[in-house]
Amino acid sequence: MLANRRLRPHVGWILVGVFSIGLLLANSRSLFVSLAIVVLLVLFVPRMRRRKLRSARQVTTLVTAATLICLFPFLLLHLQAGRDFTMRAADNFASGILHTSDDPYWQFRQMAWKEAWKRFEECPSAGEGFGVPFNFDIWDNDPRPHNTFLTVLYKMGLAGFLPLLTLLAVFFWPGLRAVQRNSTNRRVHFLQILILAQVSFCVWGGADALLESPFLASLFWAGMGTGLRMVEKFDFERAIGTLASSNVGWHRIPEGAT
Repeated sequence: MLANRRLRPHVGWILVGVFSIGLLLANSRSLFVSLAIVVLLVLFVPRMRRRKLRSARQVTTLVTAATLICLFPFLLLHLQAGRDFTMRAADNFASGILHTSDDPYWQFRQMAWKEAWKRFEECPSAGEGFGVPFNFDIWDNDPRPHNTFLTVLYKMGLAGFLPLLTLLAVFFWPGLRAVQRNSTNRRVHFLQILILAQVSFCVWGGADALLESPFLASLFWAGMGTGLRMVEKFDFERAIGTLASSNVGWHRIPEGAT
């Protein structure tokens, strides 16, 4: 919204600062990865950009926001508690992204994903069903493989996984087309934000529990429904505007013309 000048700069940058603090305190590597993927989508996916929006302004806004996000850890380094927290967050991020072989959480995920895939191969059509404990090798107290899509795949098989992919396609494809068709609508940015939020949810679900959590799942499905309603509303407003324009043109036809 800052890049599209739909939000006052002083208000927008305050919100960026608050978001940066929340992102830092969350201390979740999945959130950092999701944010990076969303920024790349904004820059390189044509349907997420307005036709009249200059890419230079968009890049400048995103780079400035990223700079502020990175600046807050340095500010916290002046406090002992902030210094300890920042160093721990940096170590966890480096371990999980750059040195995965030394990260116990990443190693657990790899083992859990292999176990889930093995269970899927045993019954690919309908899955193993619910109620079966997820116990394997050295881990016996975590019931989830920390991958929502893999969980659906091995628990429900292709019978449950393919409808889930269909639901996602029914949301994202019409949503992106609606953004492109209604690029002149001043409120289309809210649909863009909602689509990017759903992308973040999906990226998060690729490395953690999304649909298994009642709190995150409720936000995810509410976002899907709200997004589809926004698509319908934008297309309806566009159709009404087109009909009104055609009626005006019809009334201006000279008398006697064919």
